[in-house]
Amino acid sequence: MRRILTLIAAGVCALALLSGCLPRTPEVTHVDINKPEATLSVGESLQLLVRVSPDDAIQDVVWASSYPDIASVSENGLVSALSPGSTVISVTANNGLKATCELTVINQQ
Repeated sequence: MRRILTLIAAGVCALALLSGCLPRTPEVTHVDINKPEATLSVGESLQLLVRVSPDDAIQDVVWASSYPDIASVSENGLVSALSPGSTVISVTANNGLKATCELTVINQQ
């Protein structure tokens, strides 16, 4: 009996979701990064910030560096300059929209 009630409840929830009765989370429409370009010296760090729109969309993002040997980036957008060169730091929303920062790393002066 318990199993039947569980299946019925799951079916009711699925129907409600498909029919639009339950609120849906809006899809991400825009991803913006606070610095589209930056230059760091080896050993320096930079906190990048992301804004995902609309505000009530899922805010999960993934950060990545195209050349992690030049600069690494944490899951919170903290960039660390490791060696001279150029790389692109990207932040991608759950639906694939992304923003980038063109980063140049130079030797310490």
